[in-house]
Amino acid sequence: MQSWARGAAGFVALAMALAIAAPAQADVVLKADNGFVVRNFVEVTASPVEVWRALIDPAKWWSNEHTFSGDAANLTLDPVAGGCFCERLPTSNPLAKDLPAGQREGGVQHMRVIYAEPLRAMVGKLSVVTALTPSPLTCASTAGLKAWSLTSTASPPSN
Repeated sequence: MQSWARGAAGFVALAMALAIAAPAQADVVLKADNGFVVRNFVEVTASPVEVWRALIDPAKWWSNEHTFSGDAANLTLDPVAGGCFCERLPTSNPLAKDLPAGQREGGVQHMRVIYAEPLRAMVGKLSVVTALTPSPLTCASTAGLKAWSLTSTASPPSN
């Protein structure tokens, strides 16, 4: 499955971890011969701080099944412009015995952060890794953006 599609599933998992207040919604809002736009919306009963903290810790909500390493604990997200949503590929796998001495672990860059406004929004440019993942888009020339926007529905405290 393409990493942005995995992200949609991951976003739902994030919402579930934060106690969903309403069912998640997903709509295809634009489609063309060269691509499409999917919008996911979910309302949670958590503060923007709690949501932001969860969002930037994908190891806690991403599925192990949607990683290259098989372990979501290898995922990190640096929420600054230029930051990486990356996955470590540890050298502890069975093939590592054949690696040269001193070989560093491998990795995957799933997304590069291009906009980050803590507690409000984050946008990332997705990396092309489809050739390595079984999906309908395997070996396709793909590009995409992932955007999160956090808004509060809580009424401000009255004075």
